[in-house]
Amino acid sequence: MQPLYINGAARIGANLSVNSEKSRVLIDEPDYTQYIEKRKLRRMDRRSRFALHTAYAALEEAKVDVIDGVIMGVGQTISKLVDGMLRKMIEQEEGLTTPTNFMNSLLGTGAGQVALQLSCNGYSNTHVQRGFSTESALIDAALQLRQNPAQNIVVGGLNVTHESYNELSKNYGHLAENISGQVERQVGEGAAAFLVSGESSGQTQ
Repeated sequence: MQPLYINGAARIGANLSVNSEKSRVLIDEPDYTQYIEKRKLRRMDRRSRFALHTAYAALEEAKVDVIDGVIMGVGQTISKLVDGMLRKMIEQEEGLTTPTNFMNSLLGTGAGQVALQLSCNGYSNTHVQRGFSTESALIDAALQLRQNPAQNIVVGGLNVTHESYNELSKNYGHLAENISGQVERQVGEGAAAFLVSGESSGQTQ
């Protein structure tokens, strides 16, 4: 297997000390305007915000400006926007939705936004195997780097929750119904991004 060198890394995660909801753990929101313009931020879904913030921070740590590819793993496969659109279509009998809502509902939106903002015309892919998504993204990156080890590829893992997530996850069989009373189960959200290459640098971790 092609070796992967992590030349930059960043994450945003939950602040467990301030989360009061037992059913889900929300992230400690960072200052997105550090890397994203306010006018662009207003039109972005949370998944894209997570992806861009962590990708820019990882690139800053790696001291790299140009990337050759973006590969994301998305653990949550039930988007809030999809849920909202389908509910409106059924409950309010809406036949059409706005293009922005539809585009932001796609699971590949995070990788697409990173590629767009960083002017990357190279390989872009999103894996959605729930708990194995980030692992699949890393394997994908290793396969890409086997062809050209000099590439710099952003690899990330994203997860976003919403109010209906637990209910929908149980309906789809994603969450076990019967678990031990000694186990406290919480669904969390967060993101991590790595700038990986087949060649080490002075920033290699």
